[in-house]
Amino acid sequence: LMLHIHTRLFLPLAMCSLFDCSSFALDCTGNAAQADGLDLPLQRAWAHVSTSPPSPAWGGPARHDYWHNKHGLRSRVNFDRAFQPVCSGGRIYYGSSADDGIHCLEAVTGKRVWSTFTEGPVRVAPTIAGDRVYAGSDDGRVLCLSAKDGSLHWTYRPSGIDRRIIGNGRMISRWPVRTGVVVEDGVGFCGAGLFPTSEGAFLCSFDTATGKERFRQTLDVSANGPMVASDDFLILPTGRTEPMAFSRQDGKRLGSIRGPGGDVVLTSGDLVLAGSGAINERLDVSDAGTRRHLASLPGIRAVL
Repeated sequence: LMLHIHTRLFLPLAMCSLFDCSSFALDCTGNAAQADGLDLPLQRAWAHVSTSPPSPAWGGPARHDYWHNKHGLRSRVNFDRAFQPVCSGGRIYYGSSADDGIHCLEAVTGKRVWSTFTEGPVRVAPTIAGDRVYAGSDDGRVLCLSAKDGSLHWTYRPSGIDRRIIGNGRMISRWPVRTGVVVEDGVGFCGAGLFPTSEGAFLCSFDTATGKERFRQTLDVSANGPMVASDDFLILPTGRTEPMAFSRQDGKRLGSIRGPGGDVVLTSGDLVLAGSGAINERLDVSDAGTRRHLASLPGIRAVL
């Protein structure tokens, strides 16, 4: 897999997600945009080639749901089919599901600046906040690294227990962190755990300076795909089922957001846009506070 650099636009091949401009990283709403335009036609400046291709968590769906009499099912958990780059301060950062690393490159030249390795795949883009990098790993931890050199500040384990299982061909935690990390105003959020949730799944908040836990709520849904936030709510994609809304203050469950399931979730104010990407080419817009459905739009991806 190659990371193609076209002036200020970063495009990983075959990636089914939004990409970041050179002075922007994804914010907590899931958006990445800047006011500056692009000079067309784009010219490739360099290409970064990974030694191994991405290793997605899920190879495909179960073809049948006999309990609900549904057949010919299609995959709705496709959030990690490619490496997801973010950019800040003239550097590009991405996590790898192939070598379990978090990598930093110079944006101008593509030269590797540093790499730090976890004990499991990193499936969602790192989060950059100030001079720190936050990332979740299938080893069940959130890591806080120095953006300068990749040195470790602290780790946080949402489950509180280090137990491993074989999952999707890899040795992973029973409670992998596959939601990425939402960071704003010194507070971080993440989800951990797999379906079925009889093993336990959690929605957690922590202090970004120290990694000290603020709250931990038990989930009855899986946590698969990048979590986003509005001023008052956390919106968690869950895979086949509808996204769920939670309170940012204490993690209390507020209800489901109408949609077909999947890993596409964006917010703008109290509006939530959710969908399943290319499966039905439809995006649903809802009010996060009331969970009331407002509109359905044709499309696969969007920037709000």
